[in-house]
Amino acid sequence: MTHPSPFPLPQWAPQQPPRPPATNVAAIIAISSALIGLVVLPILLGPVAIVAGVVGEHQARTEGRKMAKVSLLAIVIGAIITLIAINHVLPR
Repeated sequence: MTHPSPFPLPQWAPQQPPRPPATNVAAIIAISSALIGLVVLPILLGPVAIVAGVVGEHQARTEGRKMAKVSLLAIVIGAIITLIAINHVLPR
């Protein structure tokens, strides 16, 4: 014979899928590398800003994350400092 338990059984709620964070880390990396690239190593940090900006823009569009405008700004700054750095490095 089975006796009923004197303690109530726990009611388990179904697990919710984790939400993506509201902060777009790729956009933060893009804008910080673009701004630091204005002062130090533009030939290296310019392309990093472009790639991270594209990734941040993609995350903003597809996953609903924020900071799409910051990603676009980082792409523009990264492109400008990359072009200026290449212009100074290549012989004329």
